[in-house]
Amino acid sequence: MTSALEQLESVHLGNAEGADKEASNAVAEGVLAQLKTLLHAEPVRREQPKVGRNDPCPCGSHKKFKKCCWKKQQQEEE
Repeated sequence: MTSALEQLESVHLGNAEGADKEASNAVAEGVLAQLKTLLHAEPVRREQPKVGRNDPCPCGSHKKFKKCCWKKQQQEEE
């Protein structure tokens, strides 16, 4: 009789037999499906260009964005 650790190792290495092999294949198929979904995902489109931390603040204060409104934006995103 094999220990649970040995069974997990055999699944990880691809040496599984029987039910372990089926479970291993099911996990691999699920991972592949998720990867395909991620690869075909559309990139995020912004309505306005992203403001860099060192760019002038869009509020018109003539300060750098990181010294002016950046903290406010970070709090809104949380």
